[in-house]
Amino acid sequence: MKSWHCIVGILLITATTLLIEIPSDTWLTSATLSLILGTAALAYMAVAALLSSRWRAVEVLFGGLDRVYETHKWLGIWALVFASHHFVFKAYLDVWHSVPILEMSKYWTRLVRQLSYVALGMIVLLALNRNIPYGLWRWWHKLSGPLFVIVILHWLSFKSPMTLSNPAGIWLALLCGTGALAAFYKLLLYPFIATAGEYKVSAVSL
Repeated sequence: MKSWHCIVGILLITATTLLIEIPSDTWLTSATLSLILGTAALAYMAVAALLSSRWRAVEVLFGGLDRVYETHKWLGIWALVFASHHFVFKAYLDVWHSVPILEMSKYWTRLVRQLSYVALGMIVLLALNRNIPYGLWRWWHKLSGPLFVIVILHWLSFKSPMTLSNPAGIWLALLCGTGALAAFYKLLLYPFIATAGEYKVSAVSL
């Protein structure tokens, strides 16, 4: 599987499952586009977390660790692009009769919304910053798992036409559940069960 297969495939599934939940006369609105891109951004984060797990089946599917890392990088970049659009444009219409999956006060709902965008921005910017020493970068990047949980809370607490029983909600819940499991596996369990190897640099080309 190539990176664009993963990125386009997730976007198409997300858009399709969302469109069947809302009136067709609202499809061509900025609110619908914002809803699709915001949901896709969360889906990208979930799959990026899954790719970081180093599970053997994932590496086999993509054809090697280098391709996994490349796809992981582009998922993060596109997640930030889509989330930026979602952050600017309101993903809500009265005719959708939207309700939150998780009831929270307006203060906490708004706070989680703001923090989710900041969290995603921090994850991507830290991941792409080549000037941070690897030892320090590695520990900062481990925060991606907890920050991902904040973004999940935003999805659960904001008003949307999704429920956990419709196709869009089931699709996103499966991705987020698997992504969160993978993230915390990598954070808490991987260091104890991973097999380490010793390597020797044979040549360097600049």
